[in-house]
Amino acid sequence: MNRANIFPRILLVFIILLLAAYVLLNYNALLNADSYTYLIYARTLAQGSLFGDAGFFEIFKDHWPEGRSIDLHSGLRHMIDGRVYHGIEMGYPLFMAGAMVLAGPGAVYFINPILFIWLVIVFFLTVRLIFFKSPQRDILALLSLLILILLPPDRLLSSATKIMRDIPPLTFIMTGFYCLLYALRPSRHPGRWLFVGAFFLGLATLIRFHYLIMALPFFLYLIVSLRARAKEGLKMGAGNIVFALMGLAVFAIPIIIRDILVNGDLFFTIRVILNHLLVGSDPSKLFSPDHFSSSGLWYLDYLARNYTTGLLFLGAVGLIAGMKNRAIRLLFLPAALLHFLIFAFFRYHHSRYLLPIYPLISCLIGYGIMVSLNWIVSITSRSSAGKLKDNLCRAAGGLLLINLVLTGVFDPAPVLSTGNAVLLVFSITLLVGTGSPRIWVVLPRLLSALLICLTFLLAVRVLPSIIHPYSFNLSDARRLKDEIEKYVPPGSLILSTRYLKQNIDYYTDCYSLNIHQPGLPWGLTAEEALREVMDSGVEVFVLDNKGKRKAAKFLPVLREYFDLSFVTRWRSEDLGIHARYVSEKEFLNLYQVLPGLE
Repeated sequence: MNRANIFPRILLVFIILLLAAYVLLNYNALLNADSYTYLIYARTLAQGSLFGDAGFFEIFKDHWPEGRSIDLHSGLRHMIDGRVYHGIEMGYPLFMAGAMVLAGPGAVYFINPILFIWLVIVFFLTVRLIFFKSPQRDILALLSLLILILLPPDRLLSSATKIMRDIPPLTFIMTGFYCLLYALRPSRHPGRWLFVGAFFLGLATLIRFHYLIMALPFFLYLIVSLRARAKEGLKMGAGNIVFALMGLAVFAIPIIIRDILVNGDLFFTIRVILNHLLVGSDPSKLFSPDHFSSSGLWYLDYLARNYTTGLLFLGAVGLIAGMKNRAIRLLFLPAALLHFLIFAFFRYHHSRYLLPIYPLISCLIGYGIMVSLNWIVSITSRSSAGKLKDNLCRAAGGLLLINLVLTGVFDPAPVLSTGNAVLLVFSITLLVGTGSPRIWVVLPRLLSALLICLTFLLAVRVLPSIIHPYSFNLSDARRLKDEIEKYVPPGSLILSTRYLKQNIDYYTDCYSLNIHQPGLPWGLTAEEALREVMDSGVEVFVLDNKGKRKAAKFLPVLREYFDLSFVTRWRSEDLGIHARYVSEKEFLNLYQVLPGLE
């Protein structure tokens, strides 16, 4: 290790420790609809079954239709002849089920934090491998990593602390790409590395089926690279491709087992995928050209707003300069474009759906910064550079600095941002780079200054939460369980709305649904369904939380048919659920629903 590489590696260790402290201390056990769905599926798998327990819905057994699928309107589950099926890919719940079996139910909350740290390391190593011939590869990899973490704001950090299936596949995709690049370096035995790389792509596909498209750039890069090394022989090249295909095929084993045991159809999943990917003109389809105006244009606007014109320009510089790099040209760029095209025509849009694109953009911006700074240093260090060129550099630096000052005056919020940090370094470089003391204006020092600046921004972002972590953790979940069960017998039904009902249903020994869900699958009104529930001996309660859905409006409806008896109240803050979409009300009132007069 030479002296030039010591600084970025020390900084990398500091960043990893900083991020590890943040994600491990700020894991979030407060469930939303998606995380609840993953957890109940994982709990089913951990119990050794592919079918969920009918549980509360046993009350309505007389209403179960024969041989027909019924949507239970809770946790993406449906029922056929009393068997409860889960309607999502099994990959992420399968990982959580393994964590439950090996380390207990609480282990599931640390899957994403651990995989996030893995992602940080493997992304650094991947970018370093892409630009292995550059003497600034360590600094460039670290710069790209910081941009990835900081932009778009909080996207990766937020996903890393929640039960969400976004970080795991991104980690596995980056690991697969790293193994591919490492396998094709000289003096390596590529077969085993290609198998492992394709295997990780398969794991990502097991979590979200559409990630199978990442196999296209993977094998494109592999085949082109093997052709360039034709001297190794056709037989060896074909063998390496076979190894990679074998690794990719492993992911299909759990799917085949599930399809045979659950659906009785070996090709069930294949037909589902093909049905979703057959793009049609029907707006009700998951994929359709009609969705581009709502999804594709939304994504383009989101990227433009979060990366700003300056950073996108630097990314374009990095793309143009990096097209001569085979990994950028044949692996990263096709992967990002294919992923964007899929979701540009997807029915729904969310910033986290773009996660696999952010590594490419971050890498290109990092490379664009290095190329641009190198250009600036080169023109300002030439002895033959005329006064006109020097004055133009000073004018550009001054304008950038004025822009930063005006931004802070009119809107101080974005001053401490990644984009402004880059502009600040550029403005200083342009202002003093043409001045008399030029000894410090060299590329490694400029890039190191930028790294320190971005690391400072990251520390400002995460240190307060490390010193005073605040999130709904396992102790809060136990407190919620204890408080609820002080007043509500086990097995009771508590009416509330998302996202409170998911937390009550999962963390306590009670059931929790909204007012319509008990009767909706069977075509019963809320009144008819609740009377059947009470006739079965199950006690019914209601919480008037005001969150994603306004449960307070339940009360007037219930009072039309039932008597409500006040039981107790809690401060939402004391239960740790005073958060947007859960319970915005200061106090949370609990009532018991009594039959009243029919």
